[in-house]
Amino acid sequence: MRFKVEQHPSVVWFVKRECDETTRRAYYAKLDEVRSDPITNSVLAFDPKGKRPALRRFYFAHLIAVFEIDLWRETLRVLECRRPSKPTPGDGANRDRPANG
Repeated sequence: MRFKVEQHPSVVWFVKRECDETTRRAYYAKLDEVRSDPITNSVLAFDPKGKRPALRRFYFAHLIAVFEIDLWRETLRVLECRRPSKPTPGDGANRDRPANG
């Protein structure tokens, strides 16, 4: 099942204004892959506020996209795109770092 995609306006702005053409292509290619199987093609995201336990994320061109899945509407909502945060001293688990690199 392919999920429909909704993007927060800040995501559209980020991809359009902050990303070069190669990064935009990588974002849309990865988004297309994720929407075909969101659970397999993404990882669980950490929400420091604990308000959204079901957030997931995927990586593209050294950037991160955070999204939620609405199974009822078969929709994937991209909530945020950003650069990974820098690790802080004493932060043993760099939450924004991909598992493979």
